[in-house]
Amino acid sequence: MIKQNDIIKEELIYRLGDTDIKLNITKSKNNEGLIYFHPHEDETTSRNLAEQIILRFGGELYALHHNGERLITFIMDKKTWLIDPNRMFSNDGIRNNLAKYAKISKDTIPSHIVDAVLYFAYWVSGVISAGRVCAIHNNFNKNYNILSYQNDDGTKANGVKDIYINENNSTGNFIYTTNATLFAMAKQNGINTVLQSDDVEDDGSYAVFAQKHNIDYTNIEAELYDVSNNNKLLYFVNYFYHQYDLYKKTWDILKKGDLIDLVASSSAYKDEDIAIIENILTGLGFRVRSTYAEQCHTVTKPYCDTGLKTRNIYMPQDTSNGLAYANTIENRVELLLAAINDPESKAVWEVRGGAGSSNLLPFLLGVPQPKKIKPLIGFSDTTALSMFLSQIWGWPNIHGALAEFNTEVNNVTKDKTTNDDTSITSVTDILYGKIDYLTYQKLIPLNTYAENTIQIDTYLIGGNLTLVCLLLGTPFEGSSNNRTIILEDIGNTPQQLSRFLSQINFSDFGNNADAIIMGDFLHKEIGDSDETTRLNNLVINDFAKNINIPVFRYNKFGHGRINNPMPINTKTKIYKNGDNFDIKIAIR
Repeated sequence: MIKQNDIIKEELIYRLGDTDIKLNITKSKNNEGLIYFHPHEDETTSRNLAEQIILRFGGELYALHHNGERLITFIMDKKTWLIDPNRMFSNDGIRNNLAKYAKISKDTIPSHIVDAVLYFAYWVSGVISAGRVCAIHNNFNKNYNILSYQNDDGTKANGVKDIYINENNSTGNFIYTTNATLFAMAKQNGINTVLQSDDVEDDGSYAVFAQKHNIDYTNIEAELYDVSNNNKLLYFVNYFYHQYDLYKKTWDILKKGDLIDLVASSSAYKDEDIAIIENILTGLGFRVRSTYAEQCHTVTKPYCDTGLKTRNIYMPQDTSNGLAYANTIENRVELLLAAINDPESKAVWEVRGGAGSSNLLPFLLGVPQPKKIKPLIGFSDTTALSMFLSQIWGWPNIHGALAEFNTEVNNVTKDKTTNDDTSITSVTDILYGKIDYLTYQKLIPLNTYAENTIQIDTYLIGGNLTLVCLLLGTPFEGSSNNRTIILEDIGNTPQQLSRFLSQINFSDFGNNADAIIMGDFLHKEIGDSDETTRLNNLVINDFAKNINIPVFRYNKFGHGRINNPMPINTKTKIYKNGDNFDIKIAIR
């Protein structure tokens, strides 16, 4: 049983048109249990019982709040609109639903109204960000019940793969799921159950959205005020998922001969370095592919063929006054997703950081979440993608050396540069599963909260300070509850560093975290002056004194010579070890 003081409550606000809509979050600190989605505010029995069930099993409840009604009412273009929040997850669903309640033709609904609702739906799904979701609903067992999924002649209705009805049960109490194993188990236990088919019509419901995005989805439908059957179905689903962990939220250990895909989601790299990287990783036993790291330029053709020049974004050879991205935004999105979804490869490794990965995030938000998890490796500008994977998809990933910047590549290129004293094997040993945990010793406590720490059970999040601050207040910020934020950066003056850290201090994201660990903070890649280092340390120490959570220093990750891997979104423990403070991080 979970104690009441181990329950966290949050409220997020989204402005749809001229109307604020709230998403209330109730979650257990242990970061375990099912994820519940409650879209209809007037269905109170299911919400109240879900809050109670979280005390028993743990979990998270995401409940929309919109004036106590079933429908969301919002004002846009000086007109009042109504939308069912369980019909807003596709363009057609939104258009049909808005037209239904406005009593007008769907063809007359302005596209920007439809887009606004769809962006809201994407925001909701992004905040929930889970591979398994249990929706909770109530009904009156009149116009809607399990019989709604049968034709008059008793055959299965369209969109239904299988159906089981127990004549001894009320038709208003049933489970609707995309999980065939859950369906079979519910049937075996005499519970009314519907299994959704793969060719179900897209009506804008979360059920169809979940299936398209590879989310393991179950909906508990129970009669309003029927506490007994609401509880029965909630308990059944919880017991099922606690016994059968069907959605593995981690990546598979690699073995000799497995394929690693290189990608270039940020700045352009040196063409000649790809062969060097391939030789090094091949020598360590992997197969390596650079197909998805394609750059959209050559020495004689500095611009892409896709009209990029006309958009005033310059390509790699124009580095004196250009942005030097590896490719267009559209191409980088396509190549990254192709690498993530390619069934042959087992890991995805960024060639270099730099800039530009944050531009990919809006295009990733509506993309179906792949069923197979792969580790994404990188740091610096890769932080934007790391935050997306950990916060939106719930994936673990590895904050570690880039494929182009490490000891082995440097030994060939003779470039004394970022992470030149960091072996690429610091990452490949993790991929091979040679270790289960990473332990780093002697974290330096920077404030009294850190000094008084005994043990913090947490998960890591974050990376580059500039990118973390960029995402604050956006759909990609996510939650820092039960998370420890790691921060590092390069290129900021002490004054700029102070501004960014103030933003962390002023934000809920910073203050709701379990702790913060500060890594390397450099102004230049190599050779910061003693005065710059002194001022940076002064800024960091001042930040630690002014925020009310533990802050530690561990300057062996980031853009310096040593960049020890920091697995993201895996079980982590910060603990007092004698007179020291150590951190133990699960690799996946």
